[in-house]
Amino acid sequence: MKKIMTLVAVAMMAVGLHAQTWEEVKVGATTRKTLTYVPKNVEKSPALVISLHGMNQDPEFQQKQTQWNALADTEGFIVTYPLGNNRMWDTSGMGDVKFVEAVMKDMELKHNVDRNRIYLSGFSMGSWLGYHCLETLGDKFAAFGPVSGVDIGKQPKANRMVPIMHIHGTGDDVFKYTGDPHHMAGGYPSIEEYVKKWAAYEGCDASNPQVIRPYPAGRKTANDTRTIYNNVNDDVEVNLISIDGKGHWHSNEPNGVNSTRELWNFFKRHQLNQASVPVENRNYFIRYESTVGENLWDRQAVYTLPKALEKDAKYTLTMKVRTSADCAELGFWPIWNASTNKNQWGGSADVQYLAPYPVEAGEWKTLTWKFTAQFPLDTFQFVFGGYTGNLDIDDLVLVKDGITENLIDNGDFSKNHIQGWSANWQGPSYYLANDAYQSTGITLPSVVAQPSQQDDAYYTLQGVRVSHPTSGIFIHKGKKIVMK
Repeated sequence: MKKIMTLVAVAMMAVGLHAQTWEEVKVGATTRKTLTYVPKNVEKSPALVISLHGMNQDPEFQQKQTQWNALADTEGFIVTYPLGNNRMWDTSGMGDVKFVEAVMKDMELKHNVDRNRIYLSGFSMGSWLGYHCLETLGDKFAAFGPVSGVDIGKQPKANRMVPIMHIHGTGDDVFKYTGDPHHMAGGYPSIEEYVKKWAAYEGCDASNPQVIRPYPAGRKTANDTRTIYNNVNDDVEVNLISIDGKGHWHSNEPNGVNSTRELWNFFKRHQLNQASVPVENRNYFIRYESTVGENLWDRQAVYTLPKALEKDAKYTLTMKVRTSADCAELGFWPIWNASTNKNQWGGSADVQYLAPYPVEAGEWKTLTWKFTAQFPLDTFQFVFGGYTGNLDIDDLVLVKDGITENLIDNGDFSKNHIQGWSANWQGPSYYLANDAYQSTGITLPSVVAQPSQQDDAYYTLQGVRVSHPTSGIFIHKGKKIVMK
């Protein structure tokens, strides 16, 4: 009897450690299966990632290949891996579309999944099915992340404009990066052309994408590329990450592109059913995203002036900024780009050092710099090193003393473009953003499964739970606190 009890205890420990179970899902008169992972510290109403395996593969293989479970542990979401019949997917009919829909409904019932944060991903044939699902289920997914697969033989079609991040290796010989117009299922163009078609279909400016190469910015070991198409009016973004030389694989390179992390970072920026702000009332701004910031000089937002400033003339620059975390020093250093000494920062005679500001996380703040141009300055660099988070910039006004004309073209971004803006060679990424959705605030504690931990939860001002807050402004036990 004692031995039996010991075995039961060991089995219970195993379940507790792995928190992974096969779950049955009713689809009409049939019963299907999905492998679901629920982390120990899951949110109270968690996000859900549905990860579809490739042809002749299975959920266990997909789990090991993608490593979604490890990320779910730190981020508090649920991930489930549906099993295809005979390890295949129906990419033309409705059988597996209904299965995916049933999985979503089942997860809402069994795990209280937040229906506004359901994300779909897949590999190879799983991505093929994912694109197929968008035709009728696009309004159910907050974002879609296909890896190494396309909807062969079809033009883009979805019942909603869905944010997409497509990841593909340039050496893929299964879903060929260069395309396969003679494929037996109907053919498809190059991956670059395929993603561009989706961008155009979803109202993005397909002619003027933002291209980041190498990606992630600052890498010296590879030349992977991220191409970003934006539809700023509808808050839709279509991305392509091209991994140089990578074959047919879900890449999680330790020193390169980590597909799973890239997808999650993209996913969590999108959710459904928020109160929309009418287009005419939206405020546009430029957003810089810094994922690392060890060195003060490594994170620079750069603006090239249409016309150089006059030497010895007096100027005033004002701008609004907003940061997602406390920024110890937001520096402004205009330079003379024509000078041969422009990169010699240490005491160089062509760089003006202007007082940096400490910027606390939170709402918009207005910064002001008054200066005399010691050189014919033509480039502004805003340096926010030692910083990880979002930096938003808006309403830039540069005037010469005694003159009211703003020398910053499109300083309020109302023309819906970011011409003249860039980043330094080591990052960060940047794009045109807008306040398309109003924050719903904090309505319910949206996180911890264990009641004993609920009082200790930390939330951002947008109501997002933070597991290990470091610096910034948070809501804790009903009070607003600042961490430095």
